[in-house]
Amino acid sequence: MAIAGDCTITYTLGDGDTVDDTCAVSDCDNGYYVLTGADENEGTAFTINGSGSYKRYVKVTGSSSCTGIAAVSGGSAGNFKSETVFSLDGTNDLTLGDGKNYLFTDADGVITGNTSKKVVLKSTATSITLNDAINDNDYCVSSTGEVTGRTEGFCNSDCTLYECKAGICSNTLSITCRNDNGTCNPTNENKTKCGKGYYLVSTNALVNSATTGTLYECKDALGDCGAVPTSEIPIGYLANADTDNQATYPYIQCDGTNCSTLNKSSISASDCSGKKVGDLIFNDKQDADTDNDEYMLCINISTAVSIVNHDKYFIGYEASTLNAFTNIMIDEYNFIVEMGETDIIVAAKVTPQVKYRYTNANQKIYDTASDEICLNTNKIVEFTLDSCSNDKTDYYTKGTETNGPKAQA
Repeated sequence: MAIAGDCTITYTLGDGDTVDDTCAVSDCDNGYYVLTGADENEGTAFTINGSGSYKRYVKVTGSSSCTGIAAVSGGSAGNFKSETVFSLDGTNDLTLGDGKNYLFTDADGVITGNTSKKVVLKSTATSITLNDAINDNDYCVSSTGEVTGRTEGFCNSDCTLYECKAGICSNTLSITCRNDNGTCNPTNENKTKCGKGYYLVSTNALVNSATTGTLYECKDALGDCGAVPTSEIPIGYLANADTDNQATYPYIQCDGTNCSTLNKSSISASDCSGKKVGDLIFNDKQDADTDNDEYMLCINISTAVSIVNHDKYFIGYEASTLNAFTNIMIDEYNFIVEMGETDIIVAAKVTPQVKYRYTNANQKIYDTASDEICLNTNKIVEFTLDSCSNDKTDYYTKGTETNGPKAQA
C-alpha cells in the first residue's frame, strides 16, 4: 500500500507520430488515475495534481508500470466515461470521490493481475484503487455495485452477499457447521484444532470405524493440513493423530495407494505366533502400568521388535500376507522399513545407492561398524542391492549369516 501523498505519475505527450507518449510512476497502488495538464502540445506533462483543464487517464499495473487509456463515450467496463465517472460493468458507474465502495470484476487485471477476480474499489477525485480494508467476511452488494454492510443492505432490500478478504471477494460463502462442535477436522476451518500428524477422513469427517478413507496430514498444529496426494502416500503404519478415535483405532495402515484404520483389538498379540511377516501387533502386558504396553512389528515369524527404537530392519517375503507391505513384497528379496517415534514406513530409495548393508541375525541394519555384529562372537549378515530404477524402494538379496570378522580385545 502506497503512503498517501507519495504517489507520483508523469504522463508526457509525444508528437502523435514518431514520438510516443511516455508514462513514469512512483509509489502508487495499482489502479486507475486522472491526470491534469496545461495543454495538449508535444512535451506537456500531465500529473495527478497538475494545473490546467486538460485530462489524461492512465492505469498503473506495477511499481514502475503505467499506461495511458482513453476516456470512452458510453463506457465499457474498466474505462472512464468522463473525468469523474468510471464504468464498472458497462451499466453501473462509479463517481470519483463519492466516498463509496464498489464491486468490480478486474476487467484488465489492473488491480490483481487476474481478470476473473472480483475486487472492492474505492476512489478519490483522481484515483480508483483497491480498498483492502474491506476485510470482515460477508458484505452486501447492491444492484448498482455498491458495497455496504449486511444490515444496511438488508434494510434497503437490495443485497447480494459476498465474502470479502482484503478487498478480494467471492459469492461463495463460508458456512459453519454446528455438528463440528469445535473439534478437529482437517478438511475445514476446524483444522486449526488438529495436532500434527496423520488423519483418516471419509465424507469430510474423521473415520471412527475400521474402514478405508482419505489420508490427511497436518504438518503442524496451526492448521497446515491437506489430503496427501496419491503419489505420496507412504507404505507402512502411521500413528492415528485423531485423539477422539485413536484409543480404538491407534494406527492407519497404508499400502502406497489406499489407507485404512486398524482396530487395536484385531492386532492384540503377545508375539508373532500365527502372524505374518510385516504384521503390526499390540502387546498388552496385562498389568496396571499401560506404559509397559507396546506396539511391535513382526520382522519374521518368530521375532517382534518395538517400534519406538528408531532402528531400521530388513523385511523379507512371505506368501499370503495381508498387511501394509503386501503389495511390495517380492519373493527372495528384502526391503528396508524405518522406525520413527510412532510410525513404521518403507524406506525411500536413496541416492547415492548403498550396494551393501549389514545386519545382525534379526535383520537390524547397522549403517556403521558396531561390535554388536562385527565381533566374532556375534552374527553378521551381508545384504546386496539388486533393485530397478522404477522400484518404489530399494530391494536387497540376503547373503549367508556368519560370525563377525573382528576378534574380541
